[in-house]
Amino acid sequence: MNDTYGHIVGNWALKTVVDAVQEVCRTLDVVGRLGGEEFGILLPGCGAVKAESITEKCRQAIASIDTAPSGESFRITASFGLADTKVCDYKFYNLYASADQALYRSKEEGRNRVFVFDDSHKTNTIMRENLV
Repeated sequence: MNDTYGHIVGNWALKTVVDAVQEVCRTLDVVGRLGGEEFGILLPGCGAVKAESITEKCRQAIASIDTAPSGESFRITASFGLADTKVCDYKFYNLYASADQALYRSKEEGRNRVFVFDDSHKTNTIMRENLV
């Protein structure tokens, strides 16, 4: 986006996406930027069904952003990968790696969607016990 519309518009888009997500999320949820245009959302106390519902609402909120206030006209969408502690355990690395795998599946299947990680998608890289 920065290459097409410039950093001012890119920064506007990032902030507007976070604002849209925070409108959907609960007060105890944590939204953080992982790098570039990738974000993570921690949804404490959510099972997979509730987390998927919140994440889908986030996806819809992002897709409905009106970009006119930025001075440019473009579409914003988001792909999500969701991981649950019941499937991935409570180890951060397992959750992060599983969510990342689900994100790649979301992108492979057409983007602008939510993909939930499950046991059938596990790979050997997820089950590293020595990482926190």
